[in-house]
Amino acid sequence: MQGYNPENPLIVQADRSMFLEVHSPYFEAARAAIAPFAELEKSPEHIHTYRITPLSLWNAASSGFMKARPDLLLGWDPSELLCSNTVFLIFVTFIKMT
Repeated sequence: MQGYNPENPLIVQADRSMFLEVHSPYFEAARAAIAPFAELEKSPEHIHTYRITPLSLWNAASSGFMKARPDLLLGWDPSELLCSNTVFLIFVTFIKMT
C-alpha cells in the first residue's frame, strides 16, 4: 500500500465518508469508481462529499455491481490507488462485512 499522494483526489474518512477533489486530474475516474456504491451528499464547488451506507451497498448489489470487487474498482491495486490516505482499509472491511 502506498502512502499519502496529494495528486489523488479521494480522501477517505473513518466514518465511511469520502471527499472528492473536483480539480484533480483524476476526478472523473474516481467519481466513476465510487458512484455505483456511494451516495453523493454534497457537491459544492471544490470538494464533493460521498458516503457509503448499508443502503448504498444494497443498491449496488441489487444492480449487479457487487459481483465485481469494489475494492479493486476503487484502485485497491497499490499502483492505481485513487485514495490519498490509508483509511481506505476501513472501507474495504465495511464493504466485505455488509
